[in-house]
Parts: sequence; structure tokens; C-alpha cells
Amino acid sequence: MKRVSWIVVGVCFLSLFLIISSQVYSEKQTKSSKQISVILYGNNIDRWQSLKQGMEQAGKDYEGEVNYVLMSLEHDKEEQLSLIQREIDNHADAVIIAANDSSMDLSSIRLPSKKYPILCVESGVDNQDIALVSADNYKMGESLAMEVIDHENEIAKIAIVMNHQQRDSVKARYEGFYNKIVEKFDNFTFWRSEKGENRAIIFAQRELTQEAVDVVVALDNSSLEAVIDATLNLNKNVKIYGIANSDKAVYYLDNGKVKTLVYQDEFSIGYISVKSILDGTTYKKEKMSHYIKYHVVDDTTLYLPENQHVLFPFVK
Repeated sequence: MKRVSWIVVGVCFLSLFLIISSQVYSEKQTKSSKQISVILYGNNIDRWQSLKQGMEQAGKDYEGEVNYVLMSLEHDKEEQLSLIQREIDNHADAVIIAANDSSMDLSSIRLPSKKYPILCVESGVDNQDIALVSADNYKMGESLAMEVIDHENEIAKIAIVMNHQQRDSVKARYEGFYNKIVEKFDNFTFWRSEKGENRAIIFAQRELTQEAVDVVVALDNSSLEAVIDATLNLNKNVKIYGIANSDKAVYYLDNGKVKTLVYQDEFSIGYISVKSILDGTTYKKEKMSHYIKYHVVDDTTLYLPENQHVLFPFVK
């Protein structure tokens, strides 16, 4: 009887030890896993799939947890500032931003410490202390211009979509594109949304009906998708070039509606941004292009392995 009692006591002690060990391990894991809040412009998470995949892989590799926050509007910098402050107040260990307006002033943000980690991806802010993880946007614009130069007649009339210039990425792409394209062409028109005009497709349809053009150039995902939809709705036959990597952009490149895309490796952007926060690695701006590549793709090169890997991240 005594033997049975000792066995019961031993089992109880062992069970108690395992429960306590499990709780301690769980607490250590929770404590060591940094919480990173990622605040992206726009309200469609699907547009960021490659970026997300890179971030989540880095989170697994370096023991971090990534949480995503989307905006209700694409252009409201006050909303993005409010979300940054909310995530910091909710004890996020770091914040990563895709800035919807590069002029936003982060000095109003209340930080828990001077060394609190904030990082930008894709589009940055006007602050030397906040690093930007991105491909070279100016060179992306130049490369797109070279495609137009190589494939279009010099008498072509070219429309350049000027929306989203408040983001430094789009502005740099425009500067790179324009400074190169004027070497061959001189007939341009510049499309800008009217104040208060929120639906991009309506803007694109208006421009297409007001003025005949041969080529339309869009420098970001949402602008390119609006041009595609507008040309389909109006049955307009124009040549479309753009900087984008959305599913819609790739689909219409494959079927010939879009002539050429330039896109950056957003998987690497996501991976490097999270890695740098979790392991403290710093990447100098002048060397960023060695880590973040961009690619030029048309319907003849779309299915090359190096393009499939980035443009079709869920296809094994």
C-alpha cells in the first residue's frame, strides 16, 4: 500500500514539474519573440503578398512575430500617424512602415525610448535616422524608359500618370523615367487626379476619353491597375508600361495588354526589413541595391525561373 502511495506522489511531483517547466518555457518564448507591427498604405493586403512572405520567413528565422495593420484610406497620412502611435502604445517592440506620404512628420510620435526601432519599406519618410529598405527607384524608372525607347516610335504620344507623387518611391521613379525618356521623345501629356477624385478608374477613363495617346506609363500598382481597367471598359487600344507586381498587372502582361513591367523583389524587402530589426544588422543606403534587386519583364521572359520565383510566390 505504501509503495502505491509513493508511486502516486511521484507521479504528482513529475506532473507538477512538467507543468511548471512548460509554463517557464512558454514565458521565455513569448518574452524572446519580438512583436513587430507593419503599417502598410492602402486597404488591400493581397497587394503585399510577396512582402508578407519575406517578413514571415524572417520572423521564423530570427524569432519574431509580425502583425499587419492596413489603412482605411490610401492617402491619409494623419491616419497612418495615428496607427503608428496606437501600435507603439500597445507595446509593439518595433514598427515597419510603407509610408503613404513621405512628408509625414514622425516627430509627434511618442516613443518609449530614443532607440525605438522604426523602419520604412517601399516608400520612406523625410528623416535621415529612419532607414528605407527598397530597390533603387530612380533606376527602376530609367529602366522602364529604356523599354519604351527600345520599342516605340519617336513620334508616339506618351501619357505619364502623375498620381502618388507624395511617396518618395513614385517621385524617384518619375524622375528616373523622365530624365531618360526625353532623350528620344518630346510629345508628353501628364495625367493627374483632380482634387477630391478618389476613384482611380474614373480618373483614368476621363483622361483616355479627353486625349488620344499611344502609350500610357504608370509608376505604381494602383495607377497601373486603373489604366488597365479603364482601357478595358472603353475598349481603348493603347500600349501600357508600368512599375508594378500585382496579380492583375502580371495577368495582363501575360495576355499582352501590358507591354512591359519593372518590379522590385518585395520578398527580399520584407525579409531584410524584419531581419535587420531582429538581429540588429544595418544596411547602408548605397549598398542596398546589392541586396534588393529589380527586374524588367515582358511576355517573353515572364516564366523564366527568376521571375516566377518573385511574381508567383505561392507557386512551388
